[in-house]
Amino acid sequence: IWGNHYRSYYQLPIETPIVYLDTLFGGLKPTIAGGGHQSLSLRLKDSEGKEYVMRALKKNATRFLQSIAFRDQNVEVEFKNTVAEDVIFDFYTTAHPFTPFIIGDLASKIGVYHTNPKLYYIPKQNSLGIYNNKFGDELYLFEERPTDEHKLEESFGKPDAIVGTDDVIKNIRKDEKYKVNDRAYLKARLFDMLIGDWDRHADQWRWAEYQHSDNKVTYSPIPRDRDQAFAKVDGPLIELLTNIPAMRHITNFDDKLPSEKWFNGAANNLDQTFLIETTEKDWIEQVQFITNELTDEVIAEAFQKLPEEINSDATTLEIKQKLTARKKGLEDFALKYYAFLQKTITLTGTDKKDRFVVERLPEGKTKVTYYRIKKGGDELQFSRTYDENYTNEIRIYSLDDEDVFETIGNEKSKIIVRLIGGQNKDSYVLNNGKKVKV
Repeated sequence: IWGNHYRSYYQLPIETPIVYLDTLFGGLKPTIAGGGHQSLSLRLKDSEGKEYVMRALKKNATRFLQSIAFRDQNVEVEFKNTVAEDVIFDFYTTAHPFTPFIIGDLASKIGVYHTNPKLYYIPKQNSLGIYNNKFGDELYLFEERPTDEHKLEESFGKPDAIVGTDDVIKNIRKDEKYKVNDRAYLKARLFDMLIGDWDRHADQWRWAEYQHSDNKVTYSPIPRDRDQAFAKVDGPLIELLTNIPAMRHITNFDDKLPSEKWFNGAANNLDQTFLIETTEKDWIEQVQFITNELTDEVIAEAFQKLPEEINSDATTLEIKQKLTARKKGLEDFALKYYAFLQKTITLTGTDKKDRFVVERLPEGKTKVTYYRIKKGGDELQFSRTYDENYTNEIRIYSLDDEDVFETIGNEKSKIIVRLIGGQNKDSYVLNNGKKVKV
């Protein structure tokens, strides 16, 4: 009923290094415990201030119940060693416990930044200090925590700074000098689709910040937490549960790619924000680059770094075969998702003075041009023409300060355009030249 998942891997004896924190990387000290709904994590810091994080390979079902279903009650002890704990823990075995350790090699080949997780057995030890009762005596995924102290890390792109998604969005809103490297983000997202990583919400990203001589600042993505790549979501009951709308993004890694809409649900808001200027040609070029670089030989070499006990078993062979098949279907899948993103367009200005010109053109087309209003003359930021055959609605948010909306043309179009002002007084210049303050 529940399916096979990767259950057998979670009870498989494997060889892995034993590490002690007082000698690892010259000595590490724990700083703070954290973690999401599924597992506890522990941050550690070395003598130079570099941060690392260790996360138990085995998930915690009672922690999940506590954080999701019983927030106001302490039930972790009551659910320990119960059927409910067994059932929920079993769902976590849909995640492959070892593939996060090979994804970095695949990502490096196509120029996608990545963390460098290692698998260690960390015993109970005095170096854990006050955390010794909750941590230790388990297998842990151990990796760098992307922060400024790791700026010189090659796999992070050696940036000027490393920031979170909230900071990137805040800066983009603040000033037009901040931009996301949308081609790099597109490549990273297409790689997500190829390896079946459906869990790509905002906190799964860090950003390499680069400051340029022209005062511009760009951000390139550093994906992290690859737990859900190659997920095995099988079994009739699980398949039934994943038909619930809130769970449809949880998809099985198969040779055929899933629904482009549901699979990308967790990252959809980020995609609509960061991929707004990319074209169909950009998507095709990035797909072709990825599929050309990730040859069968490259894939085989990366998978050799799985634990020796499984690197050539039937399950690993099946994953490699599916990955090869997904490469062939990636372009079609990507273009379907691109078309989905084109249905509703969201454009935003900044918290400074902006001007948006909406022009109705023949054949149901609508052109949107965006300028920053400056004393020396308005500065073009973006211009694109949308077709009613692909786009249903355009939402334009001018955000704060005194902005200007202009409408030109009387041609008919099925595209609905919504002009949404900010908190200050904005101006609307209509077709007849009449200016209205609101």
